[in-house]
Parts: sequence; structure tokens; C-alpha cells
Amino acid sequence: MNEATDSTVERPPEGSIIDTRYWHVLEDGRVQCDVCPRACKLRDGQRGLCFVRGAEAGRVKLFSYGRSSGFCVDPIEKKPLNHFLPGTSVLSFGTAGCNLACKFCFHPDTLIATTRGMKRIADLFEGCGEKISHDGGEVGFPASLKVWTRIASQALVAKVFAHPYCGELLSLKANCCPPVLLTPNHKVFAAHRSNLADIRPIEAANLSIDH
Repeated sequence: MNEATDSTVERPPEGSIIDTRYWHVLEDGRVQCDVCPRACKLRDGQRGLCFVRGAEAGRVKLFSYGRSSGFCVDPIEKKPLNHFLPGTSVLSFGTAGCNLACKFCFHPDTLIATTRGMKRIADLFEGCGEKISHDGGEVGFPASLKVWTRIASQALVAKVFAHPYCGELLSLKANCCPPVLLTPNHKVFAAHRSNLADIRPIEAANLSIDH
């Protein structure tokens, strides 16, 4: 994979830009990032698929050092650990940037519970001051968008995505909530009636009336 994008994102503070270790120079003058299997091949000024690593001065640099995009206290069972301190909590945090390029999405008319009220995804995307084209779609970078999580805490949104889609959409309606349209492989948090304490992400196509 050698996807890269010419970045128009505002340059972060200098303290957030550091040299990285895992990269090498290619014969054509580009640099290849070796930190994940995407192996992005970049020229100066380009960002990798994750958007937070990019080429500058012939080196691969990280542009999000020390900048967290969100904090959350989660149940330990959400983590990829085998029977480790069951029933306890764990602090989750991370930076902006992702190398997964997920295709699943919600319909643009879906309402999102933001701290400024219910907003359509399409309106949130249009309100982004910074946008770049990527992988047949667009990525918007909101300035100060916060949403309410399922545990009634606030979370900062780093990106809003928009891309064309032609295929099946499912209508999902939970109790006391308006219906939402989403792609069949979009995961949502749900629990089966037989064990309401076991909340886990499940693809929409695999949900039933017993969830």
C-alpha cells in the first residue's frame, strides 16, 4: 500500500512535530514509512494514510506527538486481554490518525448528539474549516466539535468523513431513539436480551429483535 495525500491541514505547534525512527529512503527519493503494513511512500509535504505521519525535509515525522484526541474510562472487557482484572476500569486515550480506511458509514442525514444539539452528519462535515480529498471521498477536520458518548461524557471529534456509496442500507431503530440508516457492516454497541450486561460492537447485519 502506498497511499499518500498532499496535506492542506494547518501545521500543528512545533512541539507536536518530532522525528520518527521506522522509515527508510527509496531509490526514487521518496521516503517509506515502516511503522505499519501500509508502507506509505511519501515525498516532502505529503502525509501518510493515517494523516499524522508525513514527509518533511527528507524524513518521516510525526505531527501529533503529545496531542490526545480523546480520553475515556472503559470497562477492561473492551480491551484485547484474556481475563485480566475482570470488572475493573481502564483509561483509554489516543491521538488523531488511523490507518484502517474503513468503508462503513452512516447516512448523511443521521443525527448526531453534539454538545450544541442534534446535528446532521452532512452539516457537521460542511462546517469543517479544513478538508482534504482522500480515497475517493473527503475528510473534514472540525475545529472544536464535541459529541455525547453512550456513557454521557463529552468526546472531541477529530475527523468527519464523506464519500459516495452505492449499495444496501439498513434501517436501525433502538427504543426511544429515531431510526438511523447505515451500511450492513457498520458496527454498533448492542447487547443480547439473554445477557444485557454483555455490551459489544456488532455489525448491523447481524443484529436481531433480540438485541
